[in-house]
Amino acid sequence: PEVYNAVIDEAHKNGMLVHAHAIQMADQKAVVRAGVDVLVHTVQNEPIDEELMALLREKKPYWTTVIGLGDRSEACNNDPFVDATYPKETLDEIHAKDCAPPAPTAANREVILANNLPKYLANGARLVLGTDAGIDARHAFGWADHHELTRWVRSGVKPTDAIRLLKGRIFDSHV
Repeated sequence: PEVYNAVIDEAHKNGMLVHAHAIQMADQKAVVRAGVDVLVHTVQNEPIDEELMALLREKKPYWTTVIGLGDRSEACNNDPFVDATYPKETLDEIHAKDCAPPAPTAANREVILANNLPKYLANGARLVLGTDAGIDARHAFGWADHHELTRWVRSGVKPTDAIRLLKGRIFDSHV
C-alpha cells in the first residue's frame, strides 16, 4: 500500500493518470480506494462484492476489461485472416501449446464474467478499450481489440455503445 499510494499521490500531483494492473478483487478494492484512475483487468475468479461495487460508484474509475487474455487464441480457429498475420513457426507453436480444449474451469469463468461485467458498468466504471495484446504470441496486435469488443457485446454491452467507444467517446453507463 505504501508504494502504490506514493505512486498515485505523486502522479496526481503531476497531472498524470494512474493505471492499476489488478486482477484480484482485494487488489482492485485497494487501488480504487487509493484513487487509481484506470483499472486494468476484470475480476474473473469470483463474483464482485458490494464493497467493490460501492467503491466503483464512489470513485467511477475508467476500466479496461482485458478479458481476451484468458480466452483461447483466435489463432486456434484456422481463420485465414488471423493465420496470415503469423510466421509459420509461431503459428505452429501456438497450435501445439495453446489450442487444447478449454480447461474445466472455463465454464465457471464465463459464469463469473457474465455476473461481473454488467455490475462494473452498472456501478460506475467507465469502459475504455484495452488489451494485453503482445504479451505473448497468441494474443497479437490488430485482432485482439476486435476480440475484446466481441466479448463486451456477448456480455451485454450494446453494439452501438461499443461503436461509440471506437469513435472516441468513453462509454459511461450514466450518460
